[in-house]
Amino acid sequence: NNKAKNIINMAKSVEEKFQGKIPHNHKDLISLAGVGNKTANVFLIELDNENRMAVDTHVFRTSHRLGLSDAKNVEETEKDLIEAFRDNLHILHQAMVLFGRYICTAQNPKCDEKCFLQAFCKTKSNFKPS
Repeated sequence: NNKAKNIINMAKSVEEKFQGKIPHNHKDLISLAGVGNKTANVFLIELDNENRMAVDTHVFRTSHRLGLSDAKNVEETEKDLIEAFRDNLHILHQAMVLFGRYICTAQNPKCDEKCFLQAFCKTKSNFKPS
């Protein structure tokens, strides 16, 4: 129900404030109902190829397992990744999403069979594969 309400409210805002055109800047995007920092960043990465980092659950998990961040929230994790990598963040974002989705999974990560980053993993000993 919330998603439907947000989509309706977002459409109204786009029509009223932006003459029916989705804005292509972060500030205006996050002013839309249901659009937060991550969604705005993904939009700008995918449509405008902007140098941004979007931290979802996969990026958060893999960046912590690899020791790239020890921040407690996605905002601080995003800052850590931007500071560490600076360039090509849009490529890093996509790579980390896919890595976290298919290899460094939340449950039963495929460390021994598929992971090429084992040497950097900070938490492998804490995994409890079934």
